[in-house]
Amino acid sequence: MQVQLRNARFGLDPANVTVSGSIGYSNDLSSFNLSATAGPFGPEATPNYGATVKGSLDLGNLNAFDFSGTANFNAQGFQNGNVSLGLTRDFSENLSGYARGTVGFGRDGVSNITGETGLNYNQGGTSVGLTGRVSVDTNTGDYTGYVGARAGIKF
Repeated sequence: MQVQLRNARFGLDPANVTVSGSIGYSNDLSSFNLSATAGPFGPEATPNYGATVKGSLDLGNLNAFDFSGTANFNAQGFQNGNVSLGLTRDFSENLSGYARGTVGFGRDGVSNITGETGLNYNQGGTSVGLTGRVSVDTNTGDYTGYVGARAGIKF
C-alpha cells in the first residue's frame, strides 16, 4: 500500500500585509474624507486597491447633502465602484426625511441603480421610521424592492 500526498501543505500561510489610511476635514458646515486600502501583499497574495471619497455639505434649509464614491482595482485594472448622493431635510423638530440614490458600475459599465427614501419621527425617546428602496440590476433587468418600518423606545 502506498499513499502519496500531492500539493499538501502543513503549517502557517505565508505572511501578507494590508495597508490602509484615511484623511479627513470637518467643520460646522461640511466634512470631507478620503480613504484608501491596498493589499494584501506577500508571496501568495493577490493585491487589491481601493479608494473612497465621502463628504457632506450643510445646505441650510435642506439641512444636508452627502456624497460618496468608491473605486476598486486589481492587477487587471478597474474592477468596480459606486457613486452615491443623498439629501436630508428636517421638516420639524421631530420629523426628518431623506432621499438617496446610488449607481454601481463595473468593467462593463453601470451594473445597478438604487433609490431609497425614508421618514423618521422622534419624540422623547420614542422613534418611528419608514423606509422604501428599489434597485434595478442593469445587466439582467431584475428589480428588487423593500418597504420597511421600525419603532424604538429608549428606557
